[in-house]
Amino acid sequence: MALMQDDFVAPFSLDSAPVRGRVARVAGAALDPILRRHDYPWPVAMLLGEAITLAALVGSLLKVEGRLVVQAQGQGPVPLLVAEHQSGGGLRGYARLADGAGDMLAREGRMAPAALLGAGRLVMTLDFGGGEAPYQGVVELSGETLAACAERYFRTSEQTETRIALAVGEVVGAGAPQWRGGGVLMQRIAADDARGDPAEDWSRASHLFATVTDEEMLDPALPADRLLYRLFH
Repeated sequence: MALMQDDFVAPFSLDSAPVRGRVARVAGAALDPILRRHDYPWPVAMLLGEAITLAALVGSLLKVEGRLVVQAQGQGPVPLLVAEHQSGGGLRGYARLADGAGDMLAREGRMAPAALLGAGRLVMTLDFGGGEAPYQGVVELSGETLAACAERYFRTSEQTETRIALAVGEVVGAGAPQWRGGGVLMQRIAADDARGDPAEDWSRASHLFATVTDEEMLDPALPADRLLYRLFH
């Protein structure tokens, strides 16, 4: 069955391999209104869009009611960036710029998280509400991309082997330009008798996963199910 092409998160798994994951597309009903509302400089919009896409992917893994907050904070030109996934799939996002940073960043292209946020940390918080204490994990902003920082979070805080790919871009088509985000999250799960060598299967899946491109994740003409088939078949 073909998956819808925009504004969704869907699960997937690989037959006879210790792999499960999520694929996400966020666009006209979610990402574009958030980024248009504040008219962020391009590198800030890109990073915030990636954070929102990441929140959608990770939030969809939750099996309990609550909200998942992805927060990056530091001492750079963008000291705070927040993305939130709510139960039911709602998404929110916000970035705060330091005084005078807008003009400087308007001349820049894509920037690494540490360059925008400065030395800082990535925090993921699961808030259950109802007076229950939230669960929180923290890692340093040490990766070249937000996806790399998030992979480090899962490796250190959750002890789960995880691969993440995120892409955000302003796509120009027949109508007005539209901000689009795409992402794929893949995790290694425990082996069982139905699977072969789990280490070899995970290695093979990881090599295939590494070939996915930003263009494929953002292409409105490439449905997500065809993307997964192209990637892993």
